[in-house]
Amino acid sequence: MIPYPKKKVEWSVNQAVKRSQEYFRQTQSPEGYWWGQLESNPTMEAEYLMLCYFTGRNDTERWRKICNYILTSKGLTARGAIL
Repeated sequence: MIPYPKKKVEWSVNQAVKRSQEYFRQTQSPEGYWWGQLESNPTMEAEYLMLCYFTGRNDTERWRKICNYILTSKGLTARGAIL
């Protein structure tokens, strides 16, 4: 491993921060928010079911649909999860 001079590392970090800040400034809407696609794996749906269970908010039909989604999700099978 070749050590970099401290000044070069600091300069590189500062440049990366500046580029990141500029990107966020350019992509921010005039109202102050950012819009983008949110991606997740079936963990979020499973956590939602657990939250509903513990808070007593049982909706059998909704749970069935969510469970079907989880079981057919590509994100679940791509990670080799075992149910």
